[in-house]
Amino acid sequence: ALAQGRRQALPAAAGSAPAPKPQSTPSGEKQFIRGDLRKRMVNNAPVVEGQLREIVQTFTGAPDGNLRMGALAQLNSQLGDIIHDAVDGDLFDIIMMGRALSRMIVDLEQHPEEISQGTVRSFGTAVITIANLYRRIGSAPAEAELPGLAVIVLPNPQAGQLISASFIEVGFPAVNFSTTEAAASFVLENPANLIICAEQWDEGTGQDFFLRCSALEGRRHLRSLYLSQDATPANFTPSPDTPPTLYLPYTAEEVVVNALARYYHRK
Repeated sequence: ALAQGRRQALPAAAGSAPAPKPQSTPSGEKQFIRGDLRKRMVNNAPVVEGQLREIVQTFTGAPDGNLRMGALAQLNSQLGDIIHDAVDGDLFDIIMMGRALSRMIVDLEQHPEEISQGTVRSFGTAVITIANLYRRIGSAPAEAELPGLAVIVLPNPQAGQLISASFIEVGFPAVNFSTTEAAASFVLENPANLIICAEQWDEGTGQDFFLRCSALEGRRHLRSLYLSQDATPANFTPSPDTPPTLYLPYTAEEVVVNALARYYHRK
């Protein structure tokens, strides 16, 4: 579990986007190729969503560990193809979401004992997010956008460092703080996009802190994810009316997947 802080060095994700290639094709030709690829990805969106959902269902219903691990490997292979196309199409959102989910899979392959019902929900959330991002390709900017900025606010500095390192590994800038006062001062002066914070603080709730930050001028776009130190409630079913909260057990990689899903869902 994340609270135990067992990871000192985070593993690299399989299927991560390759290094940028030298620009050898003329700009006009490159734009035509990119546009054609984006059209094909939009047309292929239902197929991609169906494939991802089928793999997650296989993982969920697997009667033994070998089949479950096979489903994870299949899902990661599919993500490799998705990330490759997204890199060629300059689709930053899909690259980030694919990288984050790939890192989570690699971590679970190394630590299968951490698979939980929360893992299944995280896979489902990520698949829906990727499918939605495919549908939005037609309105994507001509060039890749710069990433946002995640602010992690946790009283446990080690946990904050693990999560910020995981964000940075997928290419999404992040900073972490151990007090709400320091974090609020940072958000006041910097264009943050995403807040990940503890659900409970001595001075109030994580939601209180988020509302305080989002009330700042120019910060209404902020998105949030709350981390609880409580175990997942029995029969827990997230709904649009409840604050977006992760309950233990969760890993740094799972936090990033859920946080990015929140960010891209309402971006």
